[in-house]
Amino acid sequence: MDEFGKKVNKVEQNVERLERFSMIRKLEGENIMILLELIKELRKDVDELKEKI
Repeated sequence: MDEFGKKVNKVEQNVERLERFSMIRKLEGENIMILLELIKELRKDVDELKEKI
């Protein structure tokens, strides 16, 4: 493989890594949103329990 082919291959590998990184970041963001919603629900439940005490 010539030098240009090696560089193209390296760029393709970097693009694949960036795509995977982007997907991971997106999933992390979705997970954070789910956790925040769960925390919100738990706070509501705790507040309701406090009122019953």
